[in-house]
Amino acid sequence: MSWNIDKTASKPIYRQIYDHFRGMILGGSLVEGALLPSIRQIQNQLGVGAESVKRALNDLSNEGLVRKIQGKGVFAAHRKHKEPFWGMVVPFYAEFYNQAIVELRRAAAALNTELEHACDYDNWKRQTEIVRDFVWHGAEAVIVVPTRSEARTLPCFQRMARQIPIVLFDRSSIASQLPYVVQDYVLAVQLAMQALTDSGSRRIAYVRDPLWPAGNPIYQTMETAYAETCSDLGMSFVRIYGSPHDIPAKDLRAPDFDGLLCVNDQIACLMVGMLRENGVDVPGRVQVVGSNNAEVGRFFTPQISTTCPDLPRMCGVVADIIRRFKEGEKTELLQYVVIPRLIARGTTRATDRIQESQEKETGSYEKRH
Repeated sequence: MSWNIDKTASKPIYRQIYDHFRGMILGGSLVEGALLPSIRQIQNQLGVGAESVKRALNDLSNEGLVRKIQGKGVFAAHRKHKEPFWGMVVPFYAEFYNQAIVELRRAAAALNTELEHACDYDNWKRQTEIVRDFVWHGAEAVIVVPTRSEARTLPCFQRMARQIPIVLFDRSSIASQLPYVVQDYVLAVQLAMQALTDSGSRRIAYVRDPLWPAGNPIYQTMETAYAETCSDLGMSFVRIYGSPHDIPAKDLRAPDFDGLLCVNDQIACLMVGMLRENGVDVPGRVQVVGSNNAEVGRFFTPQISTTCPDLPRMCGVVADIIRRFKEGEKTELLQYVVIPRLIARGTTRATDRIQESQEKETGSYEKRH
């Protein structure tokens, strides 16, 4: 064993031992049936007490990761088998990912399987652990929304992809040999900005969601696209609000912007409500466009204009990639970029014209490779 225990760390010694062997088993370094070092060997190597080693091995046994055979030792356990399922890992729960889970569950059911999901809170180490757990428990495929530290997870996922399909979903920022189905956030911003300017907006501000993690790749992509599109459209006005509640009261009563691009539909609903509460007409005085076509936007009054991908089609493409992998096809270069569309409703003025033109100009998705 070429590893050491950090006796100054806050994590207990037994937990460090447990985490080490758990990672080796789930990652495939200890194959099924492999003999683990004896308690005495672990003690001598690490300079720790027998009780810490025993507790770690007991926890591994309770989780089903090892099996103890009297007089022979402790062995890496056989993989647990269960009903067929797909795993999905998301960085946080939000309306778009909630809808994606529902659609993927339908796609899985059509292929006589189920969907399980988990949240990694945008932590790449946690994401790796979750994917390993899914693989260990016999997942037929794992759908992964990458964290902001995508490069750190890539080597692990590429190794796992030899066994089952690992499909990147919604976004991917680096070149890889993994299949993916992602949406074009840059084009979504451009469509929203063009819709606002086509119907008269000349000073368009951008509003974040304060609950999204700082440094989120979607945030960065959309904000960069917003600033660049302002420049392309000849606008010197670039203003990004950290949240609706960061907007000064005077700007709600007499805004110096006449258009708002919101990071999602929930924020768009809140902005419309706050503006109307302060006597500002929407879309007469200020036009608003959201993102991702959340159900709340359809049932809000007025209905929220929004950009969105074809989510059912996205999930259908994911299901097709998994099916093709199971049939023995190579799926590494099955990489798709979803083309978004604008749905113009009650918070933009040129509703009918924008809706008609965008539906003619945009399709559902394009295959990158």
